[in-house]
Amino acid sequence: MQKGSFYIHAQDFLLFRKTTDEVSVITRQISKIIFKKHINSFLDIGSGSGELTKTIVKKFKIKNTIAIDRHNFDKKWFKNIIFIKTDWLKFIYPKKFDFILSAHSMGYLSFKQAEKGIRKIYDYLDENGCAVIIVYDNQGNWPDFKKIFYPKNKLKKSTVDYIEPIISKYNFREKIFFTKIYAKNIKQMLQISRFLGEKYISSYLKENKKISIFLQKFQKGNKTIVFPLKHRLFILYKNKKFLNNFSFSSFTNRPQKGAGKWKTHDFSLLW
Repeated sequence: MQKGSFYIHAQDFLLFRKTTDEVSVITRQISKIIFKKHINSFLDIGSGSGELTKTIVKKFKIKNTIAIDRHNFDKKWFKNIIFIKTDWLKFIYPKKFDFILSAHSMGYLSFKQAEKGIRKIYDYLDENGCAVIIVYDNQGNWPDFKKIFYPKNKLKKSTVDYIEPIISKYNFREKIFFTKIYAKNIKQMLQISRFLGEKYISSYLKENKKISIFLQKFQKGNKTIVFPLKHRLFILYKNKKFLNNFSFSSFTNRPQKGAGKWKTHDFSLLW
């Protein structure tokens, strides 16, 4: 990504973060999973603006956190959060984690990369830990939005479609939840959705008019836009005793056994 285009991407992303309830909704979902568990170590994969990372760390009083992303959007991290500018597939660390989060970072990976990435998440989990992987669902407004400008060959499979068979190799639960984007008007929503369409930005810009018409369906009487997004949340865990401490009444259960160990290289501990 060129410097100029990254600046535009960063501005669009920060506007998206400002206008969505995603952080509060995801935090509530995570609360239902780890509310009885003491989390000592937390790894956030694709931390983005850092807002979600910091909210979780503060709410659950987590002492040791590593946040990784290819870009550093936030220069003001808490003292107990170490930010590492890196790609998840290149990340190496000698310790395992109580809790790992990947919120919408899997959408940037190919099938082979996702397969490697999910196995790596599983292998970096502490024996009694859990991981949460969140992606956009393959139904609802998100796939309808993509149909306007995504190449046809890229619409055959969504992120959910290709990570489900990967996740099914491990012990997991899943559920669906919704977030909303609140934009002042169509113009602002076009800027926000430009971030959502970043993978195929040239196609997005060409179809600006069609996208505007599509977004009008979500316009209220005062011209504001309320755009709901449907998400799929997967919980990965190693030890079945993990289930004894939590209420999963709203989660689907399709557990299977996971795989082997990921090789790491030793270096100085960060905590």
